[in-house]
Amino acid sequence: MNKKTSIHMQPSSIKSLLHNCRVITPEYAVESSSKNEYDCTPDEAVSIFYRLAAEAKQNYLKRTKQKIQTSKKRLVWEGVIVITKHHTMKDLKKLAKEFEKRFGWQPIHISIHRDEGHISKEDGKTIINYHAHILFFMLNKNGIYLMKKREYGAKKMSFLQTLTANILGMERGVPKIISGTERLNHWQYRKVMEMRNKFLLKIKKLTEVVEKAKIILHQKNVKIKKLESDLHKTKEQAITISVENVKLKAKLQLLNEELNIANVSTQIIIPSTLFPE
Repeated sequence: MNKKTSIHMQPSSIKSLLHNCRVITPEYAVESSSKNEYDCTPDEAVSIFYRLAAEAKQNYLKRTKQKIQTSKKRLVWEGVIVITKHHTMKDLKKLAKEFEKRFGWQPIHISIHRDEGHISKEDGKTIINYHAHILFFMLNKNGIYLMKKREYGAKKMSFLQTLTANILGMERGVPKIISGTERLNHWQYRKVMEMRNKFLLKIKKLTEVVEKAKIILHQKNVKIKKLESDLHKTKEQAITISVENVKLKAKLQLLNEELNIANVSTQIIIPSTLFPE
């Protein structure tokens, strides 16, 4: 079955470069970050951001005689795209260029991550979460904000999913209105992986405790079996001694009877009259 793609758009900031460029390596990275790809360095991306911001502010001021009103928190948006291990930076640049052509979104930085994922509990294999990040500057050259809610409703965002699938040559994910499910975005996935790793660590510790308890229980069972064996031997010895006591009593009784008979016989054979006083 072919892998399905999707793109999730979310407000971001230039600080995302810390994660995207692996200045900070996530705990859930399961492969070397050397397998990742970047279209430019973090410093170059920051320079692009400030150049675009300065251009937009200057043109907006020149055109309107006012300072730009768009919040800094909305200047950068991030697209997280599901890809396959075969996709290259050339594919993502093509996608970013198409977005810029159609929507005016200006790409600041592109990264492809091949180091995130998890270890399968079933067979122990490494499952890689292949995905890409594209940071977009959301003001055009005239300083107009390009991600207004009224312009990007469900219908247009659905078109964005289809466009992404077509450019990447992948199947489009089933719309959530049909499937009834919603794919985890990158940030949600990261949170889930963090929780998963904590649970796995807890399970590992509990497993170690259980294994130690099993060893202690085994040792105690061995001692109990030894005590039961010793007790069984002691019971057998007690029975043997008891039987020997019975035999000794019977033999003693027999000897007493023989002794009594001997005394009677002596009195008959040697009358007392033979021994006058």
